[in-house]
Amino acid sequence: MGSSITPQIEESVLQDIQEYRRRCEEDTETYLFFPLAEAFRQIGRHDEAISACKEAIGKYPEYWEMRVTLGRIYKEHEQLDEAKDQLELAVANLPNNLLAHKLLGEVYLSQNQDIEAIKCYRNILLYYPECSQIAATLAQLEEKELLYQQNMLKELESWKEGIYMVLDKNKDSV
Repeated sequence: MGSSITPQIEESVLQDIQEYRRRCEEDTETYLFFPLAEAFRQIGRHDEAISACKEAIGKYPEYWEMRVTLGRIYKEHEQLDEAKDQLELAVANLPNNLLAHKLLGEVYLSQNQDIEAIKCYRNILLYYPECSQIAATLAQLEEKELLYQQNMLKELESWKEGIYMVLDKNKDSV
């Protein structure tokens, strides 16, 4: 259970869980798996939240919002490859889902995939240009990437000069 969950809130969420489970069992066509998974996530019942997500996705493979929830749960529990898989599917099918792009960008950053994170944050700003926090993060990433590229260019120039020196030396000795 998360530290911000009071016993009263947990009891309320557990009652919601019972109701969602009952309704999911009664109506297999229901989309109540989403609030069920979210309720489990809120009280820190990670395995049950994942099970609810997987059950929903098994019944509704194109339930992209559930993949966002599953990706979020995986990310919160440092299962980054699993999170990335779910979130990549979600953003491919929900191109304007802010949360999916944000979570995927965070996963990419955690995996030192800055270029991919930059793409996610640029996509967010296409749909939500008013997101100043995302704009600031993007600016930092782009500056970091520019410095990296500049350093790589200097290194390549140094290699190029070394190669020319070797070629000139070999040309003189022939």
